[in-house]
Amino acid sequence: MQRIFKLASMVMASVFLGWLLTPASIISAEQQLRYSCSEQIDEAYMNATDSFSGKTGIKINKYSTSSRAAVYRLVNGLSDLAGTAQPLSFEQKDMGYAEIAFCKDPLSIIVNSKNSVQDIFESQLQDIFIGRIANWKELGGPDRPIVVIIPAKDTGVFKAFDYAVMKGKAVKYDVIAKTSSMVVELVKNMDWAISVVSHGASIGDNGMHTIKIGGLTPENDCYPYYQVFLFVTKGRPVGAAKAFIDFAYSEAGKEIIKNRGMIPVSNEAYLETLKTCSEVSFGH
Repeated sequence: MQRIFKLASMVMASVFLGWLLTPASIISAEQQLRYSCSEQIDEAYMNATDSFSGKTGIKINKYSTSSRAAVYRLVNGLSDLAGTAQPLSFEQKDMGYAEIAFCKDPLSIIVNSKNSVQDIFESQLQDIFIGRIANWKELGGPDRPIVVIIPAKDTGVFKAFDYAVMKGKAVKYDVIAKTSSMVVELVKNMDWAISVVSHGASIGDNGMHTIKIGGLTPENDCYPYYQVFLFVTKGRPVGAAKAFIDFAYSEAGKEIIKNRGMIPVSNEAYLETLKTCSEVSFGH
């Protein structure tokens, strides 16, 4: 009897020790999603995580960072899903990582609400950011020097702006901001500043306004500047990661996207993308 008692005690101790050593992510893998996303996606796709958790009961552990860092965390096993504004490299795609576009987000050219300038041409916008136009009076505004603010050069919004607007021309700037929220705060607090930001991240902010480009607002279907927001997964999306992606394509998810001034990607495009996702096993 004493031997049986000792054996049972050893088994129970082993089970308890194993429980202590088991990572929390394994214990509650079905109840939570580790999600890393760029800060601008976090701001632009506002309320999506809370709405998703409320509908599904799946808890989201969210880490807001840069697009590059979000993918880095996924690659290194720190996340189950990444949200990024930068496409994957060919090498990452060859390794089996999959990118799934879920919305288009226009690039808003923003100025302080005190600024009377409402509409400029693309050529004038380029001239501002290369330093050729340096005073608002050249654009019909007050006799004030233009303060050029840009988001960090490794951000998705800057790369999209550099590609779509500047077309390879060297950008000259007065201030560089690390994050999209910093860009917004700087423009709100600097009367004669101009910058570029995700349209979704600029919605509802009263301290600034968006300048039209050639008469077009970011809400116009013909507006030429936008970036694509992507989900990235290790191979074909599964589990909680797929559930969150599916939510983005649901009516509730699309409504959040549209309410933030962005354009949802069609469900057909999503299904087509899934066909190309590999079944690569990354292991753990």
